[in-house]
Order: sequence, then C-alpha cells, then structure tokens
Amino acid sequence: MRISNNSHCDLKNIEINSPANGLVHFGMLKSKQNSGYQKLKEAYPIMAVTGTISDKKIEFLPDDYIGEQLLQPGKYTYELSVIEVDSIKYFRSKFVVEKK
Repeated sequence: MRISNNSHCDLKNIEINSPANGLVHFGMLKSKQNSGYQKLKEAYPIMAVTGTISDKKIEFLPDDYIGEQLLQPGKYTYELSVIEVDSIKYFRSKFVVEKK
C-alpha cells in the first residue's frame, strides 16, 4: 500500500493504524506526491490515519471495522484529501485499486 497526498498542503508525520498492522509510518508527503509502497498484513477500505499540516494534527478515525471486508491482496493507493469544516481540518480518504 502507498499513500497519495491529493491535497494542496504538504503533510507531515503521516501514519495509518489498524488492528493487525499497528502504526505504519509514511513520513512526509508534499502536495500531490505519492509515498513508496509498504507491505501490510491486512487492510480495510477505511483505516485510521493521522498527520500534521503546519504543526497542527489532523486525523480520520473510523468508529470501528465492524461490517468492513478485508481488502484482497494487491497494490492499493490510499488517497488523502484535506477538508476544512468550521476552521478545523480533517482527512477525507479513499482506497484505489492499482491495475495489474
């Protein structure tokens, strides 16, 4: 899996967290940049992700994984966008399956 920064901001300290993988560090990504691939034990269509913009923490934290199906083995890109609501920034995310 890799991370794609689809926002107009540079993202720092990007991490995803899931039950089987624990914390996986992706570091910093400039706007519109992709990370390298990291092998995960398992992945869900939604995953907890945190990062910082201008030293302010932003995150997406799913309530749980109940009802979510594990993704099949393969190459995936987790696209991150940033939205702002009432002056608070949040991640918006989606998984994209890589074509073989």
